[in-house]
Amino acid sequence: MSKGARIATYIFLIVVLGLAVVIYVLPSVTDFLAETSIIEYGQLQRTTETEAWFIREERTIQAPAAGSAQYYFEEGERVRKGSRLLEVFPGNYTYKSEGSGLVSYWMDGLETTLTPETMLTVSREYLEDWKGSPIQVQQESVTAGQSVMKVVDSDEWRLLYWVTDSQVTAYNKGSSVTVSLPLGDVTATVESITDDGEDSWRIVLRSNRYYEEMQKLRNTPVTVVTSDKKGLVIKNSAITTLDGDVGVYVKQVNGDFEFVPISVLGTDGNISIVAAGSFNKKQPDGTTKAVTTVSAFDEILNQPPVK
Repeated sequence: MSKGARIATYIFLIVVLGLAVVIYVLPSVTDFLAETSIIEYGQLQRTTETEAWFIREERTIQAPAAGSAQYYFEEGERVRKGSRLLEVFPGNYTYKSEGSGLVSYWMDGLETTLTPETMLTVSREYLEDWKGSPIQVQQESVTAGQSVMKVVDSDEWRLLYWVTDSQVTAYNKGSSVTVSLPLGDVTATVESITDDGEDSWRIVLRSNRYYEEMQKLRNTPVTVVTSDKKGLVIKNSAITTLDGDVGVYVKQVNGDFEFVPISVLGTDGNISIVAAGSFNKKQPDGTTKAVTTVSAFDEILNQPPVK
């Protein structure tokens, strides 16, 4: 065999060997090097930490005349419509409650400025620049027209605060949330979500739960839990789509990765909570069908192919 023929033969063998590596060896090596993770149970809780403003129906009461005041209720006591709140002597001037609620002798000047009627229009800058604080107005000696107390509607109250574009995705009108306040937790409902522009969304929560000192507080730090779900935890980077279905690639017994549909129950943008075992999927004809999905300890691709 001539030298040229031997070189040609060597080249042919190298090409064949290279093709064999590409066809048989490289996929196995790629699968071996593919980054994977094991699905485990966990919890996903989305929270907002901010400063919130109490909004209440507040009826401010002025002394009907000058003189010595006799008060009939303590701070925080509940009164009914028509209850005698105070008398002023001499003259026996009497003031009765125009509605039911909680008595408070603390006032801050926002009683007529921050109300259910103004909560969607009062500016964020106005509230953030406000430097006031509640002061005690109960006095034994009063002048005519002096603010001496207020009655706060206790049937429901609201919280107002602002969130960013990324935070507002956790909110849905009408959904229930848990608010952690300095004196305890209460449940509330998302009443309104308003776009104030420039990465600012106005959130109003409504609650009918009793909260101590609600009639006195105006603004306070809060933590709002908007979502608290438990289930299988999957990194969002592992989630992809195939033929319109959302899912992940799960490693099979033979080492291959196959697409498995999932049902996302909640996400924070980085990880998601998904259903385990199976979930019901709505069909084009309106019926539902049970779909097999991922289970705990499944091994999945962290960076699946995009198809």
